[in-house]
Amino acid sequence: RCTHTLITAMSSNPVFKSGNTALITGGASGIGLALATKCAGYGMHVIICDNNNSNLSAAKSAIKGEVETVNMDVSQVEDFEKLKLQVERDFGGSPSPATFVFNVPCSKVESRISTRFLTCCDR
Repeated sequence: RCTHTLITAMSSNPVFKSGNTALITGGASGIGLALATKCAGYGMHVIICDNNNSNLSAAKSAIKGEVETVNMDVSQVEDFEKLKLQVERDFGGSPSPATFVFNVPCSKVESRISTRFLTCCDR
């Protein structure tokens, strides 16, 4: 029910439109995969982050549209640093306009990690 409400609200939100970018952690399965699929369906460029290579490959094959995958563990600061460098390299600092979805239990992502990543990418 919660997922349905989120996805229904997305359709009227101007952020979720063709040409925009969505970066989704935990995006290779479950709610993250459903969100990534929906974003790609809107014509968004989707970057799926997950720590399971086989799920990343399956998700990339299953989603129609422009999809990139990044293997990372959201509990590791070093992995956020690598993601930041990839975003800088591929998007010139920040995918703009962008939607960042941290789809993981809050206990896995320390606030300093997500704040550091968003600060680094918000230029």
